[in-house]
Amino acid sequence: MWKLELAYQYFTSLHWALCQFTPATMEVMATNTAERIFTVLTIILGLISFSSFVSNITSSMTQLRNLNSEKHKLQSSLRTYFSQNEVPPEVSKAIYDWIGSHRKMHRLRVHEQDIDLLAEMPERLRSKLREAVYGPVMCRHPFLQEFSEVDQKGFDRLCHQALQEMRISTEHTVFMKKDKAVGMYFVTGGDLDYWKS
Repeated sequence: MWKLELAYQYFTSLHWALCQFTPATMEVMATNTAERIFTVLTIILGLISFSSFVSNITSSMTQLRNLNSEKHKLQSSLRTYFSQNEVPPEVSKAIYDWIGSHRKMHRLRVHEQDIDLLAEMPERLRSKLREAVYGPVMCRHPFLQEFSEVDQKGFDRLCHQALQEMRISTEHTVFMKKDKAVGMYFVTGGDLDYWKS
């Protein structure tokens, strides 16, 4: 073996290593106790590595299948609803387009209510989180910036108790002329268009 060319030695070693991970055989075998121990340890390591790899692939495929099954189930329900109620094609297409853009926007930004674990936090930590998230946004308004400098505790309470995040879908009307004003809106992503009716 040692008298053969380097390329042959290299590919023979590679072949032997691959055989330890797969149910394949080759002519190179252990000839003493040390080589036999090394071979056994290599096979065990290969078995563990291969099993872990297959397990991760299986888990990922299962998650992907579950996500796709939920998506297909919703789409099937929607198609059935449109069919049973004879919804015109142009209306159903507009709804499908809206659902697509809404899902895309939903993936772009994660809100506090999207994370179940945050609901279990103590109030003190939740208050600090909201101060860190909402404070810089609110300070864009000159009055609220001044208010935060004059009364920091009051400003922190405002962040914790008076604010909530909203996800506005495409073509959704936030407010209309002559609507009663019930709050302020701070746009953190995307754009709002004003239309005169």
